[in-house]
This record gives sequence, structure tokens and C-alpha cells, in this order.
Amino acid sequence: MTREQFLADQQRRSLLSTDRILEQCEALPTGAIGDAAKWLVEAAEGGDAYAQLAFFNYVDLVVGPPEEQLKSPEMVEKFNGNSMRYLQGLADKRVPEAFDSLSSAYELGVITPKDPVRAYAYKKAAGDIAPTPGNERVLQIMAKGMTNEEIAKAKELAPLLIQRSVK
Repeated sequence: MTREQFLADQQRRSLLSTDRILEQCEALPTGAIGDAAKWLVEAAEGGDAYAQLAFFNYVDLVVGPPEEQLKSPEMVEKFNGNSMRYLQGLADKRVPEAFDSLSSAYELGVITPKDPVRAYAYKKAAGDIAPTPGNERVLQIMAKGMTNEEIAKAKELAPLLIQRSVK
């Protein structure tokens, strides 16, 4: 499977999952989404690790739909900063899922500019902290779009990311 096929398959699965969730949400009472945003923000600020991990996936919930995001770049910037702060805080505590989320953020350029070196380094660090099936394969796919110098930098950075975290 090529990297493009892998990413297309992941996108298709995500869209199908989103469609199912949207169908389930159609029966929500008016105002429930605003309440959900409020509770997500409060839980994340209160230190709930699950809310902090999930936070960066919910810009539409917290800031609003894309039209609103375009009108409020300062709100998007604040959202991105909070998302990075939450994920970095969890990574500092050696939460492997935070390393994976940071890898995705840097790979896709969401909440932070794209950075393939950091994306690879965070993914490698996640696998070094908590080995999971398929992690090495994902690293191989990521490496296909990188130079040998970038891969070497990422491999040097990964242990530093782990060292700065505390168990």
C-alpha cells in the first residue's frame, strides 16, 4: 500500500465515522453543541487528560464552522495555542497518545505549521515509549517523503523529546 493509498484509506474511514456520528447527533436538542464546547473547554482547562487529547480535533465545536474561523483568526490562534499546550503538557508526562497526536499535527499542519522532521520524531518517540504494531510501518511511509538528512535529524530529535518528559 502506498503512502497516498494509506492516507486516502484513513481519510475515507474518518469520513465514514464522521457521517455516522453526525447521523447520531441529528436528534440533539438545541444548544447541546454549545454546552458540549463549554464542557470540553472546562474539562481540558481543568486538567482532564482525555479532554486535552481530544481538544485539537474540535476546532469546529470550540471556535465554530469554517466561516466563523475565517472571521475570527485570533480565536483560531488561541485554539491552536491551547491545543499545542495541552498536547505538549501530556507529552511532557510521557502520554504516548500525545506524541501520536503531535506527530499528526506536524504531519498535517493542523494547529501548527507542517514539519515532517518533528512529525517523524514524535511518531518515533511514541513508538519508543509504547511500542505498537504498525508504528514502524507508519515511520517507513513517513520517511518516503523525507530526505536522508531530515530522517537523521528526526531520529536525533526523538530521544530528546522523550528525555524532556518525566515519568
